[in-house]
Amino acid sequence: MRITAHAILDAVVPLAAAALLLASPAAHSQRLLPAPQLPVIVPPAATQLAPAGTVEGTTGNRTPLVISWSHKSLGGLVLTAQKANYFVVCFEPESGGSTPRCGVATAAWTVNVSAPTAGFSRSGARATLDTGTFVDSTQTDRLMRLSIGSCRALSDSTCTFASSQVYFSTINPIAAGAGESPGNSDALWMLDVRARNSGTSPVPALNGVVYYDVALGAGSPGRTCRTDVDAADVRNDADIRVHTVTGTYSMSNLPRNASGAYQGPAVVGMSRISRASVGALFSTPFNPSLPAALGPDQPTPVRGIATVSFPVAANGLQDTYVVTTLLDTGNQLREFNEQDNLSVQCKRR
Repeated sequence: MRITAHAILDAVVPLAAAALLLASPAAHSQRLLPAPQLPVIVPPAATQLAPAGTVEGTTGNRTPLVISWSHKSLGGLVLTAQKANYFVVCFEPESGGSTPRCGVATAAWTVNVSAPTAGFSRSGARATLDTGTFVDSTQTDRLMRLSIGSCRALSDSTCTFASSQVYFSTINPIAAGAGESPGNSDALWMLDVRARNSGTSPVPALNGVVYYDVALGAGSPGRTCRTDVDAADVRNDADIRVHTVTGTYSMSNLPRNASGAYQGPAVVGMSRISRASVGALFSTPFNPSLPAALGPDQPTPVRGIATVSFPVAANGLQDTYVVTTLLDTGNQLREFNEQDNLSVQCKRR
């Protein structure tokens, strides 16, 4: 799969900084070039699920580096700005918290606007550079610095630079719920925590937790979880906890539209806050790791990564539960999709 990273840069300079530059005689003599906005690497639209600056990467040099930016006037200032004759691009690792300096002599790519290479194209103010290179193993799963310079000549004194951090992540643990595990007893419920990894690097040990809560059952004898959050007997009940595919709400802070009807993610079940221990969900932590995926679009099969146990009624009576699995509870991993660490299920024991 071809995964293309785009750096989008819109020319914006803070007004105060620009004003200081305009007050400088050197600035007047050079007739300032517009500076690119702080570069932001943006993943393909289908995977815009990670923190800013984090992009899906792959091992084995399979991530082409394509960069685009725009070159406009300085903020809202009235300024006669010359067009850039050259663009210089730097892409370097950060080390020890220091920011690598970009300059004409250290640039990885230099574009002569009047005689551009085959990988450079422009459409109005938008410029695109296909670097013809791939993000290699020394540039993934670490902080990189992408810098763009707009230059009148091949001299740093004629250039205006902007940069930001970029992180190509090659890991993505995905919560896949919990299944029954051998060893259950009348007083103990054993669950097999399941997950997979869609990244091309192994996931190191990560923190995780499984929560369970006795659900409000639907039907008789309540074998499924109630999801009718607009029902008259629950919609105003402050003791109700609502479990959705993206998280948990109290009934009082449930998102509703102007007419008062629920408007939010799919509901998996409901439970009573007062029934759980001290108003909190019962929980059990775990600490697994995951192997690398077989390759792009070939995630590892779902596998058991931990076994957790919960105390249940000693009389062994059946009940219905909402079971929530959460991976990377401490946000220790920088993964290219932060939206699939949660799994919420309605389970009958």
